[in-house]
Amino acid sequence: MDDESLQAELQTELSNLEAELAKRSFAAMLSGPYDAEDALLAIHAGAGGTDSQDWASMLMRNVLTLGREAWI
Repeated sequence: MDDESLQAELQTELSNLEAELAKRSFAAMLSGPYDAEDALLAIHAGAGGTDSQDWASMLMRNVLTLGREAWI
């Protein structure tokens, strides 16, 4: 086996390990005693005017979309 093919194989394996680590790390963050419970999230635009209201609206849409995809 030459070095280039070994390097490509190692790079692929490293990418797979990094993806698995990210998945397990996220699962570990959500494995506490209260993580199965409901939560409240409040999004406030503050006093930033129209731009902050738009941003808060976009953030709320993204959170709701994530919630629908993750828990439905």
